[in-house]
Amino acid sequence: MRIAATMTALRHLATSIMSPTARVPAILLLGLSISAGEPLYAADLLDVYQLAVRQDARLKAAQAGFQASEELRPQALSALLPQVSGNAQYSRENLEINTQGFGSESGTFNSRGYSLRLDQVIYNHGSIVRLRQSSARIARARARLGAVAQALIVRVSEAYFNVLAAEDNVRFAVAEKKAIYRQLEQARQQFQVGMIAITDVKQARAAYDLAVAQQVSAANRVAVRREALLVITGQLPARLAQVQRRIPLITPKPADISQWVATAIRQNLQLIAAQFATEAASLEVSRRRAGHYPTLGLFAEMSNQDTGGIFGAQETDDEMIGIEVNVPLYSGGFVSSATQQASYLFAQAQQLQAQQRRETVRQTRAAYLNVMAGISRVKALRQALVSNRAAANAARIGFKVGTRTSVDVLVALRDMFRTQRDLASARYRYLLNTLRLKQAAGTLMVDDLSVLNTWLG
Repeated sequence: MRIAATMTALRHLATSIMSPTARVPAILLLGLSISAGEPLYAADLLDVYQLAVRQDARLKAAQAGFQASEELRPQALSALLPQVSGNAQYSRENLEINTQGFGSESGTFNSRGYSLRLDQVIYNHGSIVRLRQSSARIARARARLGAVAQALIVRVSEAYFNVLAAEDNVRFAVAEKKAIYRQLEQARQQFQVGMIAITDVKQARAAYDLAVAQQVSAANRVAVRREALLVITGQLPARLAQVQRRIPLITPKPADISQWVATAIRQNLQLIAAQFATEAASLEVSRRRAGHYPTLGLFAEMSNQDTGGIFGAQETDDEMIGIEVNVPLYSGGFVSSATQQASYLFAQAQQLQAQQRRETVRQTRAAYLNVMAGISRVKALRQALVSNRAAANAARIGFKVGTRTSVDVLVALRDMFRTQRDLASARYRYLLNTLRLKQAAGTLMVDDLSVLNTWLG
C-alpha cells in the first residue's frame, strides 16, 4: 500500500515536469513568457529555477530516459497479444521432360500462392513475468526522474546562493579596503607628526595591499560562480535578488530527527528507485528460469497455392486451426547460466538497496543536524558581529588617542569583516540545508523554493 501511494505521487510529479509546457504545473508557468533568447535583467530564485526547468540538460536527459522506459510496457505486452504474419510468393518455371521411348514434353508455367497465420499465446510464463517486470522498471525510472527534479531545486539554489555569496564577498572586500585605506591615511598622518613609528605605516600598507588582492580574487569568484549558474539555466540574469538581512530561523518540523529518518526511509526517491531496481532484478531471475517451462499457444493458418504444370494446373486451399505446445528440453546450458547470472545481479541489487538505505539515513541525519547547527551558528555570528563592530570602533578611537597601535586596529577590522563573511555564508548554508533535509526525506517540492523566495528582497 505504501509503495502504491508513493507511486501515485510520483506519477503526478513526473507528469508535472514533462514537456510540453501544457503539462507543467502552474507554479512553473510564472514568468515563462520570457523567451530564452531575451536578456533577463533581474531575477529572483523562482525566476532562475523556471529558466533551469526549461534549459537544464540533466533534467531533459532524465525526462527522455523516463519516456524511453515507458515504452517497456507496450513492448512486453505485445508478446501476449495476437501475432499475425503473412507470406506470398510468385514463380515462373520452364520445364522440359525427356522420357526414353516416349519423346519429350516441355512447357512454361506460373505458380503463385499466399498464406496467413495467426498465433495467440495462451500461456508463456516468461512473457507474463516480463510484463510485470516492465512495471517495476517504469516505476524505477519515474522515481529517478523525481529525484533529478528534486536535485534540480537544490542545484539551482546552491548555484544561486553561491553567486550571492561571491557578490557579498566583493562588497565586503571593497568595504574592508576602504576601511584599511582610511587607517593607512591616519597612520601616515600620525607618523608625520611623530606619534607612531614607520613600522605602523608599513603594516597598514601591507594590509591595504592584501585587501586589494582579496578584492580582485572576490571579483573573479563572482564570474566563475555565474558561469556555474549559466550551465544550469542557459542564461545569465544581470542581477539576482538578494537575501534579506534578517531571515527567519525555523526549526525543522517535526523537531525529531528519528521522525525525519522514518519519513526518508518511506519517501526518499533514490531509495524508492533502488527498491524497484531490486524488484525488477528479482523478476529477471523468474523470467530467465521460465526458459525451462513449456509454452502453450493457439494458431490458425490459411493458405492458397496455385501451381501450373505440364499436365495441367493445380490449386490447393488449406485451412488449419490448432493448439501448439512447445517443451524446451535442452538449450546447451544457456537457461541455467542466464538464471544464475540473474541471481547474482539480484544479489547485487539487494546490496545496492541496502547501501542506498544507509546513505539515505546518513544524509537525512546530517541535513537535520546541519540545519540545527546552522540556526545556532547564524545567531552566534550575529552577536559576534555586534561585538566585532564595537571592538573595531574602540580600536580606532584608541589609535587616535595613542592607546592602541595600528596593528590593533587592523586586527579588529580583519575580525569584523571576516565575521561578516562568515555570517553571510552561514545564512546561505542554513537555507540550503533546509532544502537538503527535505530532499533527503523525499518531500522537497517547488513550494519550498517559493517560501525561500519570499525572503529575498
